[in-house]
Amino acid sequence: MIEMKKIVKILLFSIVFFIVSYHFTDIHIKKTIRNPIVTMEALKKEIALTPFQYRMLMIWTLRVLINLNNKLNLNLKENTIIKAIEIISAFALAWLVFIFSRSFFNEILSFIGVFFFFTVMTYVYVIPLRLNFWYIYDIPALFFFVLLMFLIYKGKILLYLIIFTIATYNRETTLFSVFLFFIYYRKKYPKFKLYSVTGLALIIWIAIKYYLRYLFPAAPGAGFYEEHIGQNYDFFSKSY
Repeated sequence: MIEMKKIVKILLFSIVFFIVSYHFTDIHIKKTIRNPIVTMEALKKEIALTPFQYRMLMIWTLRVLINLNNKLNLNLKENTIIKAIEIISAFALAWLVFIFSRSFFNEILSFIGVFFFFTVMTYVYVIPLRLNFWYIYDIPALFFFVLLMFLIYKGKILLYLIIFTIATYNRETTLFSVFLFFIYYRKKYPKFKLYSVTGLALIIWIAIKYYLRYLFPAAPGAGFYEEHIGQNYDFFSKSY
């Protein structure tokens, strides 16, 4: 009986989280605009500006799904596949936020926290009028980053490094998780272990970035990262 109640609860939570994820994805895709200088076509043809061109994990995923779609004769449109990628990412993110929140709060507060989290996401990814470009890698990047923080908190360091390696192919912002790891464990780990894991993560990050630069040697643009600090300060200082 207890197991049945648990299964029913998981199913109900999954239905709610799916509805939230679907609704968020729908407004995120419909209400945002596309960056005219970094289009999906440019990313797929590998001629987009860097660092956008270096964020390849979802483009590679899209290619695999399109090939699978063609082989199975599913006749799904590319936009449908792209939307499915974001819905799945958002759904996984909803569950992850709930599970992570359970480390600190009870079930009800954690459940409410998912809605709060997605409300904040709407304000960040949809509402700002001059910062609302849509990219295929944004929601997966957020999922990966929250997952990395969760693994750091749980002390799953080997799994953290594996996910970190995969996630860095999606977006370079995984680098911030290394600093979070260092800060969180600087008084908990022996210095050798702390510096070894931190150093290994940095080496992985740098190696991936140089490998991506090797894959796209002629790609124009800023390079490894975007300069957002000045842009964000300018936006918020003029908005308020």
